[in-house]
Amino acid sequence: KQWYQRRVAITAGVHQHSTHPPREVDPLDPDLMKRYITACKQKVPVIPESLTEYIVSTYVELRKNAREDPRNATFTSARNLLAVLRLSTALARLRFADVVEKEDIDEANRLMEMSKTSLVDDDSKGPKARPLDMIYSIIRSLSSGSDSIRYDDARQRCIAKGFNNNQFTECVEEYERLNVWAVNTARTKITFI
Repeated sequence: KQWYQRRVAITAGVHQHSTHPPREVDPLDPDLMKRYITACKQKVPVIPESLTEYIVSTYVELRKNAREDPRNATFTSARNLLAVLRLSTALARLRFADVVEKEDIDEANRLMEMSKTSLVDDDSKGPKARPLDMIYSIIRSLSSGSDSIRYDDARQRCIAKGFNNNQFTECVEEYERLNVWAVNTARTKITFI
């Protein structure tokens, strides 16, 4: 939640002051990155014979888990095995290694699992949009480029979309506190800052 509030404050600041906040970390020089990528491409790491049994066993385990899990809507095929091999080789390249290690295989499997997890539409997983964010989007879309909108129009539209009055009020107050907009004292108009 703190991360989210910080992102909102930064975004509001950018829109309010028309300038980006100071960077906490300087980005890498693009020429340095190009040279690094070029050097990585020169490497051709091999998968040692000693890892073949481990790779096979993890692949078999993935297929078994995919068949047994009723929530799993993805199919684990030989293409998944090929993807793990390519990812693990790419990870070894990033380290300038000549040989793929067990840790590269593990990380490739983790990346594949996270990729599959992101495909599953499950309400219990992943970040969900907060009602306040959805209300903000509704209010913002009502403005159609103008500087202000009627308070009651925004409230009625949000209630029509299934939100309650308390959620609407909480949203208006939160974004007013963040200086994204201002509400007049009569509560008849929302003005974007």
